[in-house]
Amino acid sequence: MDDCIGKTNYGVKMAEIQSNAKPFHIAKIQYASNWNEGGTEAANFYLNLTKQLYVYRIPFVSRNPK
Repeated sequence: MDDCIGKTNYGVKMAEIQSNAKPFHIAKIQYASNWNEGGTEAANFYLNLTKQLYVYRIPFVSRNPK
C-alpha cells in the first residue's frame, strides 16, 4: 500500500507577521491511499486504514479557521 499526505498552502506573508503574533496558517491537507490487491476485502481493509488516519488527524486541524 502506498500512502500519501499532501499539503497545499494558500499563501502566508511571513515578512508581514510580527514575531509576537499568534501563529496561523491556511492550508488544505489531502489524503491518498493506493493498493495493488484486488477484491472487496482488500478494498475495505485499506479504506478502513485511511479512515482511521483521517479520524486520528481531526484534533490537529481547525474546524472554523478565520
